[in-house]
Amino acid sequence: MRSLEIIQDLYDTYRSYRVSEIDNSISLSKQMIKSKLQGPGLLYSSIIRIAGSSYGQKALCLIENNHVHQEAIISVNLSLMYAEVAIDLELKEFGEDPFDEYASHSFKKNFSSASALLYWAILMDNHNLAKKLARQVIYCLEQKTILKGFPLSYDYFALWAYFKWAKIEPSLPLLLETAFKELTDNWSESSPKLYKQVKRICDIHCKELVDNDGKKFPAKLLLPPLTLLPLEVHVINKLRLLEGLDAIHVDHPLMHTNSAKIKDFKIVEDDFLEEIQLSL
Repeated sequence: MRSLEIIQDLYDTYRSYRVSEIDNSISLSKQMIKSKLQGPGLLYSSIIRIAGSSYGQKALCLIENNHVHQEAIISVNLSLMYAEVAIDLELKEFGEDPFDEYASHSFKKNFSSASALLYWAILMDNHNLAKKLARQVIYCLEQKTILKGFPLSYDYFALWAYFKWAKIEPSLPLLLETAFKELTDNWSESSPKLYKQVKRICDIHCKELVDNDGKKFPAKLLLPPLTLLPLEVHVINKLRLLEGLDAIHVDHPLMHTNSAKIKDFKIVEDDFLEEIQLSL
């Protein structure tokens, strides 16, 4: 599928959702989490990730239906906050038993969410969170046996951006390929000379929204709101502006959604999420 078709399908899907039904799903997920917190059962990362994904669906439903208000912004950020707790727990589960079939499958499916969240932390200028997420991305990329053959430029680029933003030397080789490598190799060039590379990065983002039997590896950005948030592009432009370079604005379907215009990223208060974090 071409990028336009992928984005159009998602756009139509999110616009068709009903907020009341999503709210019911969020409520059900919270009930399941609460029962795990209060009972003897284990709190699995998948339950938290489902709750976060539901917040993401709600956010994109509101935003793409032109309801860009406080509730939508809060839902975007809550979704990313739940995803951050989920990856914490997933990496803990994986670290305790890397040979466990469920933990290994979950790791392969979700490890790139740490990279996406690192972009988010950079956009918020949240140094402590970014430092923690960078460590997680490095840990994931060190699992070379399990990730053999996986496309990892999206993840290595998140680290490249972090090291550049934090003004520290990379602590590992950054094995960038394709448009990501071309962009970093020619970083100081003017925006017209890098237009094609950033447009290809948008295409790469869209390819990571499709999960089917024809794909060899799991899609990196399958869960909302990561689907329609071009966080990596926002980070590219943030870093360029910080260095006095011009921003790179590309004509691409990914950048034409209402969601692509959202940049109000922040940590929001959520008592229930805090309760989960304290229990871990």
